[in-house]
Formats: sequence, structure tokens, C-alpha cells
Amino acid sequence: MVQSMQIEILLSTDVQRLEHWREQWLTLFKEQETTDLSSSYQWLANDFIHLDEGRNRRCYIAHEDGVLKGAMICESQWYKLARRLPVPVVDTGSHFVNDFMIDRLGASDTLIALIKAVQNDFPYAAWINFERLTENCVQPIKTLSAIDPSSQLCYDNDYAAVFDVGSESVEAFTQSMSSKFKANLRNYERLMGKKIGPVVHEITVQCAGADIDFHFNQFLDIEKSGWKGEKGTAITQMEGSNNFHYSLCKTAASHGQLRWYKLFADDHLVAMNMVIHRASDLWVVKTAYHEKYRSFSPGAIGITKLLHSAVEDVGISKVRMISNYSWLDRWHPTREVYHGARIFNRNLLGRICFSILQFIQKKTVYNAS
Repeated sequence: MVQSMQIEILLSTDVQRLEHWREQWLTLFKEQETTDLSSSYQWLANDFIHLDEGRNRRCYIAHEDGVLKGAMICESQWYKLARRLPVPVVDTGSHFVNDFMIDRLGASDTLIALIKAVQNDFPYAAWINFERLTENCVQPIKTLSAIDPSSQLCYDNDYAAVFDVGSESVEAFTQSMSSKFKANLRNYERLMGKKIGPVVHEITVQCAGADIDFHFNQFLDIEKSGWKGEKGTAITQMEGSNNFHYSLCKTAASHGQLRWYKLFADDHLVAMNMVIHRASDLWVVKTAYHEKYRSFSPGAIGITKLLHSAVEDVGISKVRMISNYSWLDRWHPTREVYHGARIFNRNLLGRICFSILQFIQKKTVYNAS
């Protein structure tokens, strides 16, 4: 199968060529319910289109007779080995997660074809770097590692907060939360209702043909109202980020996967969550609250309302936060591992770096034990 696999290399300027694969890519994400948002067209392709920022990234499309099998985004970078020696490597993935898209059917063959294509294009690189991979993407890499352990290193790198909302009731779900935290949330909500107006939580589901601009602009406004606006890091203040998130929302809405979770006090929008829904999973892409109402802890109330609504929805089993921020600890989420992986080139530099990093990894494990 590897011999018949065709690899098409796209640059960030090749938007029309990438859109040729759009529907197949969207369909795979919808049907393969174990894949993460970070490997979807919504996330990965839109990241490639809108967040290139002059980095000259490449998107490798693997297909077999026009049937999409996989996609991987790459760019050349320098890595400081032992924090000193600059080494050329190939970085992969989006701006946060390094997932690639792959069809589970024939995943190993597809991955081999993609890796060979990348290695051929970057012959002087020491390795292909996957800094953060979800479980769905690290598994085919580990399968290859079992076949040829002399060219790959895998390790645990980071975590994502995940909430299991399959509880029978809200009371059961909140059992692990501290009594003090729950009491504080109730007090903040009661005080907000008394000083501003009735507190209401609304969910807006956007489908194909929906005008997302109104809700998207609402989110941008409240996000910019706080510290992100002061630091210049709000979505609306960065053109690439604005285009990425808008396209993410628009693409998700085209398949009925976009949700907005809004918290109102009277007619004032005080907090909002940008959410992607697929099958039984919710991904909370972005959270925001209005700085004017910060004293009432609207962000915490909004997240709590979102989690409660997910518990009450029998069709939802997981709420995924993508990140692992410490402020989420108050809700006691589980932690899913982001795996790291390096696939080394067969050149001399790759072999030397493999030996050095393998020694460092073994020494680290030994010292930890």
C-alpha cells in the first residue's frame, strides 16, 4: 500500500488546493469519534491557512486514488541540543497541539508514507518533532516504534484537563469539589443576581447557513475587555488569530458543531465559552468573561454552568479543555497525557542525536526511580 500512496505537498498559499480535501477531512473527523479536535480540518487546516505568519510551513496530503488518508503540517526549526548546540529539526502540527490527521484504516502505511515524504524534503534535519500528541496520533507512532525502535523516542510531555460528565446527576458530578468552592460560587451568583439582575445561562447551537458574526463578535468584545486586551493578546488584536478562530467557528457551524455557552445577568453578557461539539465530546476552545463583572467570578460560574448542562445532556460524556491551566483544579478534572515523540532521520546527525537523547532519557528515568 505504501507504494501506491500519493503525497501532495501544499504551501500556505495553496488555499484552493487544500479546500479540495475539505469535505473528506470534515467527514473523517465526524465519523472517527476517537480523533481529537486538534487533527480536524476545523483546527489543523485553518491553523495552516491563517497562522503561517511567514513561517513557510508545508502541508503534506496523503491520498490513495483521490481518497484522503492523512495530512501532516511541517516547518523547519532549530533546536538547541543540551541548550547549546543548534540542531536543524522539523516541527509539526498546529500552534498548540502537534497532531496530524490520519485515517485509522491503514494508519501505519499512511504514517510511513508521510514521514518518508517529510524526511526526503528535509534531508539535513536530525529528526521530526511531535511535541504534543493526543492518544489517537501517538498510537500509530508507537506501532512504528515497535517495528523499528532504533529511530524513535516517545515520552510524556504535557496534560489536558478533561471532565467526565457521565454522572447520573449534577450532585454526583460535584461531589469531588470542595464545599467552600461550591459555597463561594453560590454566593457570587446570588450577589450578581441581586446587584445586576437575574442570572441566566443560555446555549446557542449554530448549524450550516447560520450567521456566526453576531455571536463571534460578542465573544471578541468581552475577551478584549480584560487583561488580554491590555496586553494586546486578545483574538481581535491579532489578525492571524482572529482569522483562525473565525474560520474554526464557521467551519464547525457548517457541520452543526459550534456552540456558544453564554452567562447573562439581566441583559448583560458577563461570560461566554466558545465550544465545538462532536458526537459525545465537547471541546472548550476559548473562555472569556467581561472585566466589568470580575468581582462576581463570572468565568468560574460560566464554566460550572457549562459542566452542569453537559451532565444533564445524556448525549455528552466528556468536556475537554485542551489546556491544563491550574485554575481548572477547583473542578477536579482528570488529566489526559499529551505525548511527545521524535522520529530521527537516518543521516549521521540523526543517529548522533538519537544516541545522545536516548542516553539523556534513560538517565532521567533512572534518576526519577
